[in-house]
Amino acid sequence: MFRIGMLGSDGGGKGGHAIAFTKLLNSGDYDTKVVGICGDNPEETKELAETAAISLIAEKPEELLDKVDAVCVMPRDGNRHLYYAMPFAKAGIPIFIDKPFTCTVEDAKILADAAKENGALLCGGTSVKYAAVFKELQALVSEKNVTSGYFSFPITLHSQWGGMHFYSHHLIEEMLQVFGLKIQSVTAVQVGDNLVVVAKYPDFPVIMNYASSYGGVHAGAYFNDETSFLQEVNLDGGYRRQCEAFIETLKTGKGDDPDYYVLAVKISNAICKAMDENREVFINEM
Repeated sequence: MFRIGMLGSDGGGKGGHAIAFTKLLNSGDYDTKVVGICGDNPEETKELAETAAISLIAEKPEELLDKVDAVCVMPRDGNRHLYYAMPFAKAGIPIFIDKPFTCTVEDAKILADAAKENGALLCGGTSVKYAAVFKELQALVSEKNVTSGYFSFPITLHSQWGGMHFYSHHLIEEMLQVFGLKIQSVTAVQVGDNLVVVAKYPDFPVIMNYASSYGGVHAGAYFNDETSFLQEVNLDGGYRRQCEAFIETLKTGKGDDPDYYVLAVKISNAICKAMDENREVFINEM
């Protein structure tokens, strides 16, 4: 059985990623059990521990090092992810990190380098990227010549949990999943709380539409054979798909490329820079 540490209480026992993951990991469907928890908010952490019957509440992440086989990093604010994940990256312990990987490029590089140096497996990011529609779209992209891509997802530009980075990674990771990692630059247009980003690939652009007041999620592409694909994304079962990806990492010993997550953080920060400076920002600037 894999012993899991939950780092961050993310809403306590009432809702959020931490309690959702804990319930799945303790459900008996997998060979896993959450055996300890550590969080920033003492009340939420205690509430989650009581709700999920977690006996060990640690004051510091390091207290779980010799008691777990893997950890989930769940604080809503990505600025806290390096603090929680670093002891386990240094120890070579597998880590699931919820989106965003980090908020700053510096934190992302430090964490990725530690994971690579010590062989700590990484998994995580947005649950949205595991939706079935992206495999379908990815297959089309691999067969046809793309003229442009399109994604939509709501955003809160001034979230108390790391600003725009709290939601920006949903579309960024969808885009990387479907169109690959060869993104060159981004431009951004903001009107009120609504943001549209154009990501430039070598042969086509991809539109990321962050609509603040609309909850629908869409994915699509246009092709040079005058065909197109555009669908609403079904988000049902996202936590379970995300959890199963983590279990697969633990069982196979194969994690995600740390540089994938660093790139996602670079893109998110490039978008911020494009908004602030009203210009095209190249990813290699970050």
